[in-house]
Parts: sequence; C-alpha cells; structure tokens
Amino acid sequence: PSHDITVETWVNLDRLPSDWIRLVGKGGTYDRTYGLWISSSGGVLWQMYGNSSVDLFSNQRLVPGNWYHLAATRSGNTVKIFINGVENVSDTYGGTPTSNTLPLQLGYGNVHTYLGGKLDEVRVWNVARTQAQIAADMNTQIAAQANLVAYYRLKQGTANGNNAGVTTATDDSGNGYNA
Repeated sequence: PSHDITVETWVNLDRLPSDWIRLVGKGGTYDRTYGLWISSSGGVLWQMYGNSSVDLFSNQRLVPGNWYHLAATRSGNTVKIFINGVENVSDTYGGTPTSNTLPLQLGYGNVHTYLGGKLDEVRVWNVARTQAQIAADMNTQIAAQANLVAYYRLKQGTANGNNAGVTTATDDSGNGYNA
C-alpha cells in the first residue's frame, strides 16, 4: 500500500448519513490503510493512515438523490479528490500507509454507519490515474487492463428488486477478488 493508488466509484445517497460512511476502503478501526468516505454533511474524505496520516476533505458537498463520480488518488507525495472528473482538492502525504490483510470493504468500514444509497462501478488501481484518464473512463464500463486491481460493476442483482439472495460482487478486473 505504499505505492500509488486510485480509488473510483459512482455514488447516489438516499439521504445524508448520521455518521461517517466508508464507501471504499481497506483496514480496520485503528489500522486503516486507505478509505474514501462521506461525512454527515455530504463532504468527501480521502484518508490514508500509516506512519503518518492524511485526511483530505473535499470543497464540494454531495446532495442526496444525485449521482456523483468520485475518485481519489495518491501519486508520489500528492493526494487528490476528483468529483465528476474534475479535481476538487489536493494535498501532500509523505507517509507509508498501514499494511494489513483486512479485506476491501464497500459501503461500510467496521465502525460508523452503513451506506444508505447506491454504489456502482467501483475500481481500485495500483497507479495514480490522471484527471484526463478518470474523466475519459468514468461514464464507461471498462475492460480488464494492466494496473486495475479490483473492479466491481455491481450488476449481480435486479434493479429495484429484492436482492437478498445476492451474496457476491464479482471482480471484473480478471484478478478474482470477488467480494
């Protein structure tokens, strides 16, 4: 986890949460690696923990009922948040994120609250994608390719149906990281 990374997802909140929601992230309560979060005010947080930490907060708030494409990157010592393909905020982070064997989690993060809303097209890359790459691919289902570590299209259920029997999110990256 000390290398560059990009985390992307589409999100649509049913309502503002009463507590933090980790949309996509890895790590536990105290040994977090990285996470893309939503606050109770609709703000976006890109977080990396390790021998030092960074909490990068967006300048834009998400409004329930609207779809947003969120992406967060680390490139060398620079971390960024992109909303709908546009860079929203950046900062520096020179630390080494925590390494652990905890699973990637979607819509929840061991503490706080569950996502009340929808996620789609969750992607985790082991490179920092550029703004141009993020904007070019955000409205497209992509094919498996180099540096794409995990890709969840989240197409296993029936739209607006009872999906209680759906227990697996298929990893379409070709790496077999089904969730």
